[in-house]
Amino acid sequence: MVLDTFHIDLINQSNETLYFYRQFTNCYKCPLILKTSIHPGQKRSIELRSYFTQAFAISHNNDTFWLPRNDSCNDPTTSDCASIQTIDARDKSRYQLLINSQQNCHIEMLESGENQWIPAMIVIVVYLVAIFSLIYGHQYIVRIWKNFLNRHHSSSPPSTLARNNTESPTFHTEPIPSIQRHRFHSIDAFRGMAIMLMIFVNYGAGQYKSLQHVPWDGFHLADVVFPFFIFAMGMSIAVSFKNIQRINDNRYQIIDRIVRRSIKLFVLGIIVNSIGAADIGTIRIPGVLQRFALSYGIVATVQLVTVNLISSTIMPRCLNCIKLWPQYALALIMILIYGYLSFGWRFDPNCPIGYTGPGGLSDNVSYPFCIGGAAHRIDQLLFTRNHCYRGNFAGILFDQGYFNLWHDPEGLLGTTNSIVLTIIGLQVGHTVLHNVQPWARFRRFINMIAFLALTTIISVYGLKISINKNLWSISFVTFNGCLATIVFAILHYLIDLKRIWPMGKPLNYPGQNSIALYLGHEIANDMLPFKLANSYSTHWQYLAQNLFAVTIWLWISYWLAINDIFIKV
Repeated sequence: MVLDTFHIDLINQSNETLYFYRQFTNCYKCPLILKTSIHPGQKRSIELRSYFTQAFAISHNNDTFWLPRNDSCNDPTTSDCASIQTIDARDKSRYQLLINSQQNCHIEMLESGENQWIPAMIVIVVYLVAIFSLIYGHQYIVRIWKNFLNRHHSSSPPSTLARNNTESPTFHTEPIPSIQRHRFHSIDAFRGMAIMLMIFVNYGAGQYKSLQHVPWDGFHLADVVFPFFIFAMGMSIAVSFKNIQRINDNRYQIIDRIVRRSIKLFVLGIIVNSIGAADIGTIRIPGVLQRFALSYGIVATVQLVTVNLISSTIMPRCLNCIKLWPQYALALIMILIYGYLSFGWRFDPNCPIGYTGPGGLSDNVSYPFCIGGAAHRIDQLLFTRNHCYRGNFAGILFDQGYFNLWHDPEGLLGTTNSIVLTIIGLQVGHTVLHNVQPWARFRRFINMIAFLALTTIISVYGLKISINKNLWSISFVTFNGCLATIVFAILHYLIDLKRIWPMGKPLNYPGQNSIALYLGHEIANDMLPFKLANSYSTHWQYLAQNLFAVTIWLWISYWLAINDIFIKV
């Protein structure tokens, strides 16, 4: 049986032909789709997908291929209305749907199927225990072994023994050397966590739909990866602009470096997009690194131009957190541009103003070709379909092969809000660098978290702007900014402040070579040893393979770090 499927046996005991309609419940306001017919006295087995709950209805006529959804309707005899039932099926389960002579439905589970999460949890726990034991456990073993050798084979004085112990890679609480005091390892660990999650997600995330990108509105684990990288880039900009005197002495060299780095990132993004499809006529122009290039170039340039203005601004201590007001002005401009184009521009005469839905089957097929609203239209005008991502994350729900829709989640309009998220990261980095007292840092962290959480709530429930990764909506940005600030604050407390987690190992290693790991995992996606087989029959097998690939990249980052190899752009 195919992964993420279940079977349902349809038995028709009535004296007329019946029609089976189905739809995913996650497909908001989507009509039910005609799947098959069942003749009188016939038994028919069909296969359906199990990764989302299935809604179904039985009708005695097939006047239309689409059966409009109306959950308040319970009359199965009319052509535009049918009683709807649901099946929340497990993978590889089997059901029987019996329709009696009165056309009443009786559903029964014949096989319960497999719970894919229990073995997955076991795999994850074993993996985490193995990784941390391998990384930290050997340090204690080495220390015990050295103590044993020193005790039996060495005549060194106690002071020498103590010195040898401190030189071994063990947990310690003594102050770190002064050369490391100015490096915030929590930033490396945060960036390393993001790249490891990105590799895991891009390699399939165990083929769990609930861990991969959400089809349209909503939020899954995979949807934090790119925003966390953008956030980390903002923090890195703050670090690079710490020394104002050096900036003033090298202003032209710095602007040259910003421009060069932006161009390099953009070109690398184009090259990555050409992997497996090197055709200049159809190469994708938008992309992850392209979004990085634009966001970095704009925010870093504004920071360079206004750095003296920011440093000379005198404000009361209680208002010190808004010294980055030129960047806030930039963020406001970006939000206004995004808001006007998304909600005020008539991008298509056949689509309503402000439409930001997935098109296709949504809204009972009212606007099938309006996918993505203004964001999609801008990409269509500037790049054309040939030079955009020709897939569609929402297609699994809202297209299902009927419309051949496409949408680029890294389109141009979303860059405005990625700039906003970069500025949020810049503010967090500025807070860490320019507040000596830990309590002052965390007070500002709490203020930022509260502000971003409140903004998200107002956006979602007040302005009805859904959290949407495909469009990079403002609620998506503020939600991820809030979540990223919480995660970074925890890492900063554990790693830099209390040093409970020494240097954030092992996440600091991939964080120091994130661009190398990103390019490497994209290039080697389908190669050994990162991919051992094309397909498996269970989720836990996919999960084990994906975690194995992540571990290899973690080891590669460790090898690069201990050999002082740091690849920068």
